[in-house]
Amino acid sequence: MNRVGEIVAPAAFGTPRALFKEQVAAAPTALPSYWLLLGFLVLLYANTPFLVPAAEVLRPAKVAIATALLAFTFEMIDRAHARPEPRNAGVSLRGERGD
Repeated sequence: MNRVGEIVAPAAFGTPRALFKEQVAAAPTALPSYWLLLGFLVLLYANTPFLVPAAEVLRPAKVAIATALLAFTFEMIDRAHARPEPRNAGVSLRGERGD
């Protein structure tokens, strides 16, 4: 039976570090629609018309969600048109360029 002191650590097996290279991915940036949706939630729960009665005319939560949906729509359209070209595009079976 293993006791707490006898448990073998994974580093004790001598796994070479070259097999497991750490890959650093670029940090994803938050899209504008995310920030607008976050602003909508803040405005919704802050109840701005109760805090500032003049803000009721502007309806800030509805404006924020409409802007977020519009930004999200533009992001989806942009993503659909920004697809990368396939790797073998323009190359024939014989290896010649088809430009």
